[in-house]
Amino acid sequence: MRTMAMVVLLALVFMCGVVWHLVTEREELMEKLQEMTALMSEVREKLEKSEVNPAPQAPETAAKDMEVETVQKQKAEKAEAKQPEQSCKRLQEDFDLFGNGWSEDVEVFRKALAAAELQFSGGIVRNVKCAHGHTCMGSDRMSGKKHDYSTCYVKFLNKWRKIVEQSPEAFVPLLVAEIGILKGSGLAIWSDIFGCDARIHGFDMVLDNTKANMDYMKRHGAFVKNNLELHTINQMNDNTAIVEAIAAGKRFSFVVDDGYHTMKSIWLTFDSFRPSLHQSAFLYVVEDISLDELDAVKKLFKDYHVDECSADQRIIAVTPKTPKTGT
Repeated sequence: MRTMAMVVLLALVFMCGVVWHLVTEREELMEKLQEMTALMSEVREKLEKSEVNPAPQAPETAAKDMEVETVQKQKAEKAEAKQPEQSCKRLQEDFDLFGNGWSEDVEVFRKALAAAELQFSGGIVRNVKCAHGHTCMGSDRMSGKKHDYSTCYVKFLNKWRKIVEQSPEAFVPLLVAEIGILKGSGLAIWSDIFGCDARIHGFDMVLDNTKANMDYMKRHGAFVKNNLELHTINQMNDNTAIVEAIAAGKRFSFVVDDGYHTMKSIWLTFDSFRPSLHQSAFLYVVEDISLDELDAVKKLFKDYHVDECSADQRIIAVTPKTPKTGT
């Protein structure tokens, strides 16, 4: 009996030791867990501070990173702006300046111009918000329903083409400009009738009308040559530097002013283009001149040859007095 009591006592002592050991280890474990929690909190706090106030980069590193970022941004913008490449069917292997639709027959060429305008516009457009708070009418250039300038353009263009074809190499690329583009059907006509070596430039104070109409025109076959550029200008300003930068050392050969139609805007626009005109054989057309202003407008161009053509309003073609071959 006494032996049994001793065994029980020893067992109790052993169990107490085990319990005490477990309790001690648990306390040590808890202390370690607390230390780890505190350390993690400290690390998290440092990370949060580094995100708010990142460590300053060395000037060379910061500049290099900024340069890389700028280049990447420029590449992304170019990729976004780049239009799908489209093949241009050349009619002439060497100097492809003039496309389909041209004809010495006045009636054939006139109908081609009128048909192109109708194709790309769907008809005359009215009450379009344009520059200087006005509302404008457009796509009425070639149709007999309004101005009926098509006969005038046949006369001007065919006469000018004969001069260009004497030295076509001097007109590559052939730069074409229209000022006052509204919804863009005029640009679509020029893109259509000129060849693969032509570049079409549209100028206006308000480009939104053309941009909004671009999908419609392309669905109807416009700009398949992928040769169009749009530019913002105010005709009441001197735009010489802008035009020279766009020409980039080349010369505009064919220009149409269908813009603001005031004496001041007509002269300022011509004066802005004058240094960038192809002096050997440019064709500069001014549309929508009222009869009572015709003589005054013609006097602006006293140093040039002026051809007048009558429709519902007057249209003039300004060319060098002595056209010659070469640059």
